[in-house]
Amino acid sequence: MTTSTAGERITHLETEMNRVATKADVAAVRTDIEAVRTDMETVRTDMARMQTSIIKWMAGMVIGIVLSVGLGIADLLVTILAS
Repeated sequence: MTTSTAGERITHLETEMNRVATKADVAAVRTDIEAVRTDMETVRTDMARMQTSIIKWMAGMVIGIVLSVGLGIADLLVTILAS
């Protein structure tokens, strides 16, 4: 075991004390974490809104494609039956 002088021990303690967070530091981190949580909730809400828009857009595209194919087939049948 090494023996240290009182001055060395005090210097070591002072060095370590500079690394310890204060109550204000902890409160600031908690505030930052709460801000991040709020931002994440906003992002989740926006993503849910976007998902709904994408689903509506896809449904519209499917309906448009089905109508387009149906009208194409109807036009082809009219052409075949007219000849």
